[in-house]
This record gives sequence, C-alpha cells and structure tokens, in this order.
Amino acid sequence: INAKQKGLNIITMDQFLEREATSGQLNSNIDGAVVYPPNNQIIWDNQRLGPLWKYIRNVTKSFNWNPRECVLAFPGTGTDDQHLFSMMADVLIGKDGRPFPHYNEYQ
Repeated sequence: INAKQKGLNIITMDQFLEREATSGQLNSNIDGAVVYPPNNQIIWDNQRLGPLWKYIRNVTKSFNWNPRECVLAFPGTGTDDQHLFSMMADVLIGKDGRPFPHYNEYQ
C-alpha cells in the first residue's frame, strides 16, 4: 500500500514505538497520563505480544468498522472530496448495474 499511495507513509511498529511512545507522545485512555511501552521496549520480535497489545489498547482508540457501511478512500487531490462522494453514491445505488462490491474489491 505504501508504494502505491503517494503521501501514505506506513511505518513499522518499532518505528511507531520509538517515534511516539518512548518520546512521551501517548496518553492513557483512562486518566490521560503519559504512558510508556512496557519496560520502554521498542523491539518485540520473538516476544510475547500480550503486554504490547494491552499497552496499545490503552493509548489508542479503536472503532468497530464494517466495510459494507464505511469505506476509506483518499482523493487524488486535496479538493476532490465531492468526486469521491459522487462515486460512492453511484456504487451504493448500483448505477453501473453491478452488485454491491465485496470489500476485497476496494483496491
């Protein structure tokens, strides 16, 4: 995805932890206090990931997402929002006669 989408820079978990977590940029969802990764660990290769995922859940927000109800798209230009809305509306009403696409087809 990173190679195909100019401007969408995907980083590794190690990079994320080093850049955001160990620099004190992440706060607890419970009390807002700065929270660091377990043992300030950045590299989790071949480790039990339970403590890392518990930490990530505490400092991030996650949402239930249903690809039949919500689709993520990036406009070709910064002002192309209306074109995206129009395209999605056409998909939803089956304007071209095709059935509603499976989420794997949104590529």
